[in-house]
Amino acid sequence: MRLKILDINSGNLKSVENFFNKNFNYTIEISDYQNMNLVDGDLLVVPGVGNFGHVGKIINDFDGGDKIKKFYKSGKILIGICLGAQLFTEKSEESLGTNGLGLIKGECKNLVKHSSYVGRIPRVGWSGLKNPKYEKHSLYFVHSFYINANESDLNSKVEFCTDGVTAMIEKENLLAMQFHPEKSNGSGYQIVKEFIDKNV
Repeated sequence: MRLKILDINSGNLKSVENFFNKNFNYTIEISDYQNMNLVDGDLLVVPGVGNFGHVGKIINDFDGGDKIKKFYKSGKILIGICLGAQLFTEKSEESLGTNGLGLIKGECKNLVKHSSYVGRIPRVGWSGLKNPKYEKHSLYFVHSFYINANESDLNSKVEFCTDGVTAMIEKENLLAMQFHPEKSNGSGYQIVKEFIDKNV
């Protein structure tokens, strides 16, 4: 398997690389968007700790995200982590006027607007998931915006944290995780492995 990791100048790039090196037997290539060749890739990871507008502009200015959209439509595995997951949506309040990739119907909103979340912002720390299937998992989050997903989006499955915040979205061969699997110990690994195994 050939894994491509998009370099968006994020602070967690090395930890994402180490996560996949430790847990999976992949050939890994890291590249910026302009120079990334996805034709020979089997799996693409879009990580991120940063600003929606900054990264979105880089992608939109180059090709409007066509490389990533074609990769997704080909049926290959596409994974987004934190900011990377948010970039899969249509837009974000963090950067009005910057388009997301639109692979997930919905937008990213400031956590101050969330209907049930009452904790501090940025939201930093561990959370469980509402779904009993994941009752043994605890996942690590760092974010100020959340994905307000449209649950009627065709073929999408949304999982929520115990405090009601969107934790992850599966849509066919796409996995968008608001949490950081690379910082979530065994729980992060199990969720990523389960998704990959279903889509290989």
